[in-house]
Amino acid sequence: MKNKTTANEILSQFSHDPEQLAVITNNTDRLIVEAPAGYGKTFTMISMISYWFAINKIPKNKFILCLSFSVSAANRMKENISEMFFNTSNFNKTADQIWTTNFHGFCRMVLKKYGYLIGVNDINALKSIDPEKIHSVSSSDEVRLTLVKDMEHDISSASISIDQLFTRIPSYIEAQKSLFIKKGEITYDAIILFVLNLFKEYPSIQHGYQNIFKAICIDEFQDTNVLGLALIRTLVLPDTKCVVFGDQMQQIYAFLGAIPNLIDHIDSADVNHRITYIRLLKNYRFTKRPNMLALDTALHKFRDNPYDITIKPVDINPLHGITIYDQSSRIIELIQHIHSTDPNATFAILVNQGVGTTAELVTNIRQTLPLMDATFKAEDPDFMDFEYRALELYQSTFLSHPITKHEIEHFCDSVKSNSSHSDYTTSFEELLRTFLYSSVKKFPSAFRNNHIISTLSSQSLRQSLPDVTARVTVSTIHGAKGLEWDYVIIANFQQDDFPNHNDLKQLGIPISQTTINIDEVDRDALNDITNKLYVAFSRAKKEVFFSYSNEGRKPWGKKYNTCLSSLASLPIFKIL
Repeated sequence: MKNKTTANEILSQFSHDPEQLAVITNNTDRLIVEAPAGYGKTFTMISMISYWFAINKIPKNKFILCLSFSVSAANRMKENISEMFFNTSNFNKTADQIWTTNFHGFCRMVLKKYGYLIGVNDINALKSIDPEKIHSVSSSDEVRLTLVKDMEHDISSASISIDQLFTRIPSYIEAQKSLFIKKGEITYDAIILFVLNLFKEYPSIQHGYQNIFKAICIDEFQDTNVLGLALIRTLVLPDTKCVVFGDQMQQIYAFLGAIPNLIDHIDSADVNHRITYIRLLKNYRFTKRPNMLALDTALHKFRDNPYDITIKPVDINPLHGITIYDQSSRIIELIQHIHSTDPNATFAILVNQGVGTTAELVTNIRQTLPLMDATFKAEDPDFMDFEYRALELYQSTFLSHPITKHEIEHFCDSVKSNSSHSDYTTSFEELLRTFLYSSVKKFPSAFRNNHIISTLSSQSLRQSLPDVTARVTVSTIHGAKGLEWDYVIIANFQQDDFPNHNDLKQLGIPISQTTINIDEVDRDALNDITNKLYVAFSRAKKEVFFSYSNEGRKPWGKKYNTCLSSLASLPIFKIL
């Protein structure tokens, strides 16, 4: 009776939203949920899991696997699940029965236990190779090196099918062991490929994992590449409940092989299963912010149909500076003005990656405002090394007890002295410090060590960006995905910066062209750039602003003249 009452209490919270309610009560084995930013995805997902426990859908000897492409999304799920069930009678049960990680994190756990069977004796001792540097590796064994490069290129370009992937895995694995494993290294893609190979060579291990998961929940499904999809299919049995959440407009990892239009055109290997599709329809974040709601509506209408004549353009009045310094000054003035009336507000200055203007912008702003420079990448070797050193030192220091508030500063100093120096070392330290203080505050001692070790081992310190003490954070759009601030400034909103050189090349328009004719550009490329715009905009909880200048810098420092972004010519905007 208690469980039934709990189930009814959960359902009563969704009487006003039939789509969310349909997700929670759905009883089909395969469910796709399209959930835009701000539409209540997280609350719906966690409530769905809570409902499963309330109706005893998850037996005591079974588990739920919650996966995502990105580390930050996985850790958000983990924190939200902990917050949902903490201080309830079900917490200990659910804490043990829910596995929350990203695809690579799951595969690391599998390899840590069974990797020795296929030549990976200690996955944590292998140094990760920056994916961008794999093509610069040289070896006397050109045949095997070419095999690895070709495989990883086909994965990143989404030009390989799952069947082709499995056909090529054995020779790829042998090449990896010969070229990298024996040197104590491993490539990013190889972590999943080794697990797929393990399951193929040892089906009893695969069956063991298949049988313990009663349900699998995937977040950020739109970012899944062929490796992630192959892993999902190796884990899902006919009676496994599989629910995926995603938003096609937040797919910005095409360069890592995210399968284009995966949600729209998913081809299921489960031909005997009906796939249910539900799209959440209510934006809760911007209910009381009509301008933000209007921009959200316009962007979605444009993504669905760029020729939709009902799209109502949204007024924007960009901050404009003649030089980069002038743009910086306008941004500083805006932040100071907002801060005078909203002293606890958080700000993010988001920039497109692959541009040279950002460094000078950051330098100018830092002269007046304290800021967190987070323009480094999560896969930056220096950052990954810092996280590894922090993990290694934490595990050796806090075997008998979890870290306390009074031990944090000393520990951070120790990590700093044991790590290599980088231009971003100060930012790395601030992220670690912020994360540890937050962990001490959020988690009691019984659960703190597991949370800290899991976060560091899955290389997800970036999830703490919105919590840093500096009121302003500067980040790339890709690095900010999944995070939120009160106010967002999309900076360098100018030609050859946003869109950058590669964006313009994909669109097929010259730098000098200041308007975008929808009929003359590649539609997929246009979707990619508007997706980036949407992700940047939707990081804001209260308001978004745009800024640009007539001056830019190439990555090597050369100045050039520019103008307002050609994206401003799209029918979603009305420039004031």
